[in-house]
Amino acid sequence: MAGNWQEFEVLGVTLHGRQDDPSLLLQHTGSDSVVALTVGASEAAAVVLEIEGVVSSTPLTHHLLPALFVRHGFEALRLEVQLGSESQPIATLYYRALGEDHRLPLRPSDGVSIALRFGLPIYVDSEILPGRMLDFETVARISNELLLVDRRASSSKPRIRN
Repeated sequence: MAGNWQEFEVLGVTLHGRQDDPSLLLQHTGSDSVVALTVGASEAAAVVLEIEGVVSSTPLTHHLLPALFVRHGFEALRLEVQLGSESQPIATLYYRALGEDHRLPLRPSDGVSIALRFGLPIYVDSEILPGRMLDFETVARISNELLLVDRRASSSKPRIRN
């Protein structure tokens, strides 16, 4: 892993920002620092469904890749979030298949849904942090609107085993 990576956990999803766009909130594992990533409404809904463990009668899009991994014996390793082109966040899912390491670029919201499903660590490059960090007062103010993750449940029990 090149760059200055820090481990974060999913804190939740909230409506926050200039136009009340949904934001995915990630909290640094060693501090109270929170980074907000703006996501679309359907992507936020997918993360919320994963946080709440909602089971659908038919697989949702963010369930298909993990199901494929399990079926073919691939091992998901970690998720990294960094700045891509045009200074927009991009995620990379690292995985092992047939004894070789691979990576798959995807949207941060999709990556987080998959990371939650597998119980993967999420690493954020420090280059993404300026302008996306929330101060403690902001997090406290929006906490009543925030769908929080129960870390005891999500970190100890991934819904899919590699």
